[in-house]
Amino acid sequence: MGVPKSTIYDSIARWEQNVPMERRPGSSAKPSKLPSKKKAMVKAAKHKIGATTQKLSKKFGVSHVCVHQVLSTTGNEKVPRTTHEVRR
Repeated sequence: MGVPKSTIYDSIARWEQNVPMERRPGSSAKPSKLPSKKKAMVKAAKHKIGATTQKLSKKFGVSHVCVHQVLSTTGNEKVPRTTHEVRR
């Protein structure tokens, strides 16, 4: 059937307690913490020498992993670190 037993038991328990079986509004996905910060983060990292995920995470108040994910999903994975890399 492909449905975990816990889901079936939870559904039965909700039915016995007369709780509606419909989805609650807003229960589908976690809200993003970054919609307004995303563009600012990309702008701050783009073509900036020495902009690291650590520095950007402190600036925007998020983890460095989150900064990396935002930059990689927007196609800005590589941030230039030295003037030599910028000249290439």
